[in-house]
Amino acid sequence: MTDGAGAPTFQRYEVRECLGEGASASVYRAWDRELKRLVALKVLRLTTFTSGIAFARFRREAAATAGLRHPNVVGVYDAAEENGLPYLVLELVEGRSLQATLQEGNASKRDLLALLLGAARGVAAAHDKGIVHRDLKPANILVSSAGEAKVADFGLVHVMNSESLLTRDGARLGTPSYMSPEQVDGRSREVTPSTDVYALGAILYEILCGVPPHDGATLEETYAAILSRDPIPPRRRDPKIPAELQTIVLKALEKEPERRYAGAHAFADDLARHLAGEPIAAHVSAPWKRGVRRALRNRAVVGLAALLFLLTLVAGGTLALQSVQSRHKLEAEQALARRRQDALQQLGTLQSSMLSLQNDVRRRRVSPEAGNAGLDRVLSDVDRYVAEWPEQPQGYFVRARARRMKRDRAGALQDVRTALAKAPDFRPGWTVLGILKVEEYQEGFDGSARVLQEREKALKPVLDEAIQAFDKGWVRGRELEEAARWGLAWTREDQVLERLAQAFRLYLDKKNREGTVALLEEADREYEAEEYSIWLGLIATDPKERTRRTEQAVQRAPGFAQAYYSRGVCFRIAGDLRRAMEDVDSAIRLDPNYPEAHATRGSLRQTAGDLEGAFEDYTRALTLRPKMVQAWVTRGNVRTAQGKADEALSDYTQALELDPNSPDALLGRGNARGAKGDLKGAREDFDRALDIAPRSADILLSRGLVHLKENRFADAQRDMDRAIELNPTYLVAFETRGYLFETSGDLASAVRDYEQALRLAPAAWPRRPPIESALARVRARLPK
Repeated sequence: MTDGAGAPTFQRYEVRECLGEGASASVYRAWDRELKRLVALKVLRLTTFTSGIAFARFRREAAATAGLRHPNVVGVYDAAEENGLPYLVLELVEGRSLQATLQEGNASKRDLLALLLGAARGVAAAHDKGIVHRDLKPANILVSSAGEAKVADFGLVHVMNSESLLTRDGARLGTPSYMSPEQVDGRSREVTPSTDVYALGAILYEILCGVPPHDGATLEETYAAILSRDPIPPRRRDPKIPAELQTIVLKALEKEPERRYAGAHAFADDLARHLAGEPIAAHVSAPWKRGVRRALRNRAVVGLAALLFLLTLVAGGTLALQSVQSRHKLEAEQALARRRQDALQQLGTLQSSMLSLQNDVRRRRVSPEAGNAGLDRVLSDVDRYVAEWPEQPQGYFVRARARRMKRDRAGALQDVRTALAKAPDFRPGWTVLGILKVEEYQEGFDGSARVLQEREKALKPVLDEAIQAFDKGWVRGRELEEAARWGLAWTREDQVLERLAQAFRLYLDKKNREGTVALLEEADREYEAEEYSIWLGLIATDPKERTRRTEQAVQRAPGFAQAYYSRGVCFRIAGDLRRAMEDVDSAIRLDPNYPEAHATRGSLRQTAGDLEGAFEDYTRALTLRPKMVQAWVTRGNVRTAQGKADEALSDYTQALELDPNSPDALLGRGNARGAKGDLKGAREDFDRALDIAPRSADILLSRGLVHLKENRFADAQRDMDRAIELNPTYLVAFETRGYLFETSGDLASAVRDYEQALRLAPAAWPRRPPIESALARVRARLPK
């Protein structure tokens, strides 16, 4: 069915606009009502229904590419038919084609080469699946908004070893300027991966020279040139073109398929070597040899075989003199290189699967349980890669990213450090190391406000390491080149991480909040990433802006635990404990292994008086992260409140083993010792805690109580006076000092403090009745 404007209509998909039309199909931007995402719909045009071949080719495109998953190939989500209208559901690539990029003329040669390298990797992945594209051209290579090349339009796909008439007819299939000689000649049985290599070479030629290798005035002239004439060597058109690139081009454009690169893997390898400044593997025949072969093929020169023999002797008989041992060694090295490249290609696919899983979980396309199971499978496969290629940094890098997703920071750090030890110039690894150290730095501030200054000093080495790592990480503007050097795809997730790295560098090192906000807002306009929303909320000074940003993160990624956790923290700061609890509960449902969320829920439960629930959450947090100092302290506080002084002392001691200078742990242990009657030990803990945090009203009050129990009234009053000076609304301090004055006989001062405590106390505060009784008791003792 179609709407009034001629666009097709589907029950599941809302068709929004036509993105382009080909000879047999139209492509539309559409909204998937079920999965709430934008997709591209490739719909067979009604005018082609009379062609059974067109219909069959459309179906074959779906069948052949359905299982093809690679970051440099446009993904096929589904194939279906509605009201007799067949269609494909494809990944929507927001961007432009390589053809438009070439015509615009603003991209650098290196960027264009990096894009072609990505496309070649995608074509290689198709070859691995037994698929030959047959219609590669700049218009069929899309460039995403993240600058990532994606091969599209497998409409003329050839399935290797297929006996289908669709692949065996002698028709010329493809786009003339990029067609191989065997395609032009109708030799369909010779269509192999080297056919796509020829097209890649033609595209490379156009990138270097500005025109295709053969572009006649008429179609027949173009066909004749492809069959019988060698292209003008690129360096003859532009002497500045590197000789290695000319070699790659001419190797890919050999007339005989067997003399080209064996497949897209080999083509991509040489292109990557050139981009990395390394020697390439290819060599091309001298022009006279190509001429001789062409003459032999055309049978136009009598006795040319004898001449060829003579010329070969003149050339020195190099092959005859080459030792068998050297040849075998070279073959072994080449086989190893191919095996390494194939494994690296598979690793890239694993990384793509890993990032897709993360994205699908965050968008609630799959459940957290399914996502976690899928991530475990990816990790298992990456483990095998690392075991087989232990000297390659890429495997450790991909595993570090997967472990970070599973909140295994220790494992992730170990892997990324190993990767950098193998290759100190591995820039992607430095960026991930910086991100991991920032997360460690951020989580180091898990105590109360009184520890911030002390923790900042202790964590400075962590911050310094993060900044140094960022300095060695991605270089802005050269990300594609660097990714290509290591055989990795440059993904949207990499772009998000790279911008976050810049933001962390600016905010944590330069203390430039305004610049950080501007950088993140600019990045957010381009990518609308939930990570940007979270960090913009984290550094916001306005509570409304903080809440707005975290709300935005939840809307963008309704399956992302950190988004709910961040919004819950905002609600907690605002005093909305009910909504804070709801969001933290949601975070834990999405990610049961989120230690900060369990610790925060424990605190919320403790505030609400649910000591058992708080104890369970703190225990879970410590199971997940045993070095979480504040969780040991807060669990000790719960045990103190439950009257379990010995267990509380154990928790505080554990916290102090991890951080001997934790004032919170010293305060807790001092209170527990005081409850057991060890006043001397309690006072020693409070003295040491005040050396670390001299402006803590809580510690001063606790030490004042010890002095009071020891009948050292002057010392007790001095501590309580100081506590009230530091916190004039500290009602417990007024109550306690009132008791001190009452005990020492200063009844007027006692009345004043009790009255002030009642003015500060909430109406429903449990301590209000005892203070009212104490005030009445003291007033009764005042002189009449």
